[in-house]
Amino acid sequence: MDFWTLAALLFFCVTVVYSYRSVLRPELHEMSPARKGILAVAGPFAVIYGLLIVPVAPLSRTLEIVRHLQVTPLVIMLLLVSGASSAVIVEIIRAMFFRRVTWRDMFHFSVIGVAWVALFLVQSALVIVGRRLICPEMM
Repeated sequence: MDFWTLAALLFFCVTVVYSYRSVLRPELHEMSPARKGILAVAGPFAVIYGLLIVPVAPLSRTLEIVRHLQVTPLVIMLLLVSGASSAVIVEIIRAMFFRRVTWRDMFHFSVIGVAWVALFLVQSALVIVGRRLICPEMM
C-alpha cells in the first residue's frame, strides 16, 4: 500500500468519525436502545468492509473476484453490506432533514427495511450487469 492510499484511507476514517460525531451526537439521547445498537454495529461494519475491500482489491481485482464468486456468498455479501449501509444512510438522512419530526421505532425500522431492499436490488442489478459485461459466456 503506497503513501497516498494510506493517506486517503486515514482521511476517510477521520471524516467518518467526525461526521458521526457532529451529525448524530445531538440525536443520541433521543435514540432507543435498538437504534443505538443497530447504528453501533452497522456503522463500523460498513467502514471496516470499505477499508478491507478498497485497498486490497482495486476495481479490476474486485471485478475479477465478483466474476468468480458463487451466487450464495455474493448474495450474503450484498445482503450484509446493503443492510449496514441502509441503517447508516437512514440515520444520517433522518438527522439531517427530519430532526424535528418524531418517528416511532416501527416506522424507522420499516424505512430502513425499504432502503435495505432498494440498495440490495440496485447492487444486485449492478453485479449482474458487471458480470455480463466482463464474462458474457457465464450468463
